[in-house]
Amino acid sequence: MRNRTSSAALLLCSALLAACSHSKPSEETFIWKGPVKADSWMRLRNVSGDFEIGETTGDSAEIQLVIRRSSAYAPSARIMVLQTNDGILACALYGDDDNSCSTTDYKGGNTYKTGGLPFMRRSTTVTGTIRLPRGVKLDAQSTNGDINVTAIASEVIAQTTNGDIEVRGTRGAVNVTTTNGDIQLGPEAVGGRFSVGTTNGDVSIDLPASLNAAVNMRTTNGELDLRVPGNITTKTAKLIIASLGSGGSPIDIQTINGDVTLRPRNTP
Repeated sequence: MRNRTSSAALLLCSALLAACSHSKPSEETFIWKGPVKADSWMRLRNVSGDFEIGETTGDSAEIQLVIRRSSAYAPSARIMVLQTNDGILACALYGDDDNSCSTTDYKGGNTYKTGGLPFMRRSTTVTGTIRLPRGVKLDAQSTNGDINVTAIASEVIAQTTNGDIEVRGTRGAVNVTTTNGDIQLGPEAVGGRFSVGTTNGDVSIDLPASLNAAVNMRTTNGELDLRVPGNITTKTAKLIIASLGSGGSPIDIQTINGDVTLRPRNTP
């Protein structure tokens, strides 16, 4: 009986040790570098993780993504970088699902393993640092993660569901949306349509000193604060329509639950 008990104990210990070894977190880094022409697109797709996007010299973009798994039981992740007709597409693909990655269709997979024993339910994230040549168009989309852009991009699309978005240095059209998060923008210039929206969060925009634009800012449950001089044609507690300078490029800002603030650059 003692031998049987000892054997069972040894088997249990071995199983526990194996489980512990699999429960250790892991990290790996993916690096890609290649030429991207000005006015072409850099498209980024992710499900879980933050993007930090800055500027580099030369004509090559640099992508560095860190894949973090909370344990060996967490879903795997791989990075796919594709050359497209108008630029580069980089996607994070999770797990063994039927994933897809194209300019029109992205299915990133499941970042969290469900089912099985509790210690086997683990998650995976991909966080990225991207450096772009000046003048490249940026299209960055994530589901759970922040997006921070400091590159001098000719056009920016930034979208996330649960996360904050900050964009500085743009010179062209901007389309920025999140569902649960704040938005902060500081464009170098406004050229083309400027569309900003969130559902649960504040919007704050630092505008250049000299600007010709048509502003439409609205909120449902929040306050509006227009600190730049302009010709106000409509002003209520929830809607302000104004012309800045001689008018021109449209600036549309909307939030449901949050405040909207437009102010000159370098003011508190």
